[in-house]
Amino acid sequence: MCVFNVHSSSAAFQNDETLLLIRSPLLARHFEAELNRLWRGAELGVNGRLRRKIALQRRNCGSGTVRAAGMAPAVASTIR
Repeated sequence: MCVFNVHSSSAAFQNDETLLLIRSPLLARHFEAELNRLWRGAELGVNGRLRRKIALQRRNCGSGTVRAAGMAPAVASTIR
């Protein structure tokens, strides 16, 4: 029986973590090899693709600061 628990520093405050119990030693070896392969290719932090996505969202949505209730732009509703 093998137990995998992937724990990160964000786990305590932000993410839901998963505990996986694998009873098959062969399956556990394959799972561990795949997990290691994924971690080797992981880009940690804010990479170029994510930086571009954030910039695009800021251009489309603004700074994200909360506006006063009277300052919100009027939007016509399409809900009937």
